[in-house]
Amino acid sequence: MTAARAVTVGPVTFGNDRPLTIIAGPCQLESREHALEMSQALVEITGNPIARLNWAIARSFTHGPQEALGIIDQLGDVLGDYHLLAATRADLLRRAGRTDEAAELFQALVASASTEPQRRLYRRRLAECADS
Repeated sequence: MTAARAVTVGPVTFGNDRPLTIIAGPCQLESREHALEMSQALVEITGNPIARLNWAIARSFTHGPQEALGIIDQLGDVLGDYHLLAATRADLLRRAGRTDEAAELFQALVASASTEPQRRLYRRRLAECADS
């Protein structure tokens, strides 16, 4: 098996006989708007559904969780049962005040979590739903 010598991200290919490319970005995000701008650029460059999920999360902090829910609902066909899609949806529902729906998802996430730290986080979020 030969290691990949080139990597393609969107329309750009790195590696092989191409010149050395250095990718640099901000060392920190300056604001919520900056986070949104950076994540939106990644979606435009890559078209990657995980980048789109991250963009929806950033957008939830500038435009609210309800709008982000609309975005991630469109990702279900592509990401399927990806556990972080479900976790994001549950957290957005919680933040939107839809705690009964969020609690149902968090219960399922606790049952299916592959690590103890994940289970602890989901249990904590589940408790937050009950406290609301």
